Amino acid sequence: MKINVTKPTGSSENLELLTAFKVENNTYIVFDGEKVGSMGLPIIYISYLNNNKLEKIDNTSSEWQNVKNYLKGIINGANFEYVKIEDNLNGDEAFYSSLTLPQASFDILKSRYQPIEVSETPTEVPALDLVEETPDNLNAPAPVEPVLPSNDVPSNTTETTTPVAPPELDSPIPANVPPVEPVTPPEPVAPVVEPAPPVSEPPKVEAPTIAPQAPEAPATPNVTPPNDYTSDKETFLKACENMFDALVSKYQKIADDLTKREQEIKQKEIEIEEKLKNAAAKETVANIAHDNAQKVMDINNFMPTNPNNQTGVI
Repeated sequence: MKINVTKPTGSSENLELLTAFKVENNTYIVFDGEKVGSMGLPIIYISYLNNNKLEKIDNTSSEWQNVKNYLKGIINGANFEYVKIEDNLNGDEAFYSSLTLPQASFDILKSRYQPIEVSETPTEVPALDLVEETPDNLNAPAPVEPVLPSNDVPSNTTETTTPVAPPELDSPIPANVPPVEPVTPPEPVAPVVEPAPPVSEPPKVEAPTIAPQAPEAPATPNVTPPNDYTSDKETFLKACENMFDALVSKYQKIADDLTKREQEIKQKEIEIEEKLKNAAAKETVANIAHDNAQKVMDINNFMPTNPNNQTGVI
């Protein structure tokens, strides 16, 4: 998932999200730097999310040490509250601090990011009637109003009739005359309502009493304090530094030796060249002396000689 971070100057960076988690109401976001360090380890970027704005964590503060311990806890299997991050965020010009991780730890950190979307507004619980829930009335049917007979006026009829009293007679009724039944007005025709079939009460089912429960608060992440590898890391980095310095010193010594030998070879070449020049000069002088000697010998051969080796005047 790529997150686009816009800076105050208007420039932006598009970074791959590795994980985002919340600890003690502080939200931290880790990005893939998509680079490797001097030892070939992947680089990650860590930011602090404050009101939808990314800020840099000072790598000399105690908070930076806490964040590194949180990351060690995630890699070692501790549970954290992972949060979902928007695709577009704002950030300072320098909104992250860098850190290197072994490749295995990098893969674990990325695989454990599984955000859970939690609604910010609590779910409304419907209002309940103040009726004690008991096994007897959990499944009891609603009360059924009795059905009126067809010759009665339904209860929902708004029109009412006033009975008419019989007319008064001036003279008393003879004894042999049968009494006259009072005439009642015709009843209004009401709609015929079929009587509903009798409702049989369902069998009572014993059910446990269920009390309304309030929405559960998000559980506090169980953060297992990770082991502190600070001293081991410093020892390892110191050993790597010493080894690197030793290699550099060795290579420098070899380079110096090669330079020194190269200078000696050049000096030898100069000396040999001088000797060759001197030898050539000597050879030239010898050739000249030889030629002169040869000429002297040739001249002596032409000179007359005294066979008796005597001196005097002839």
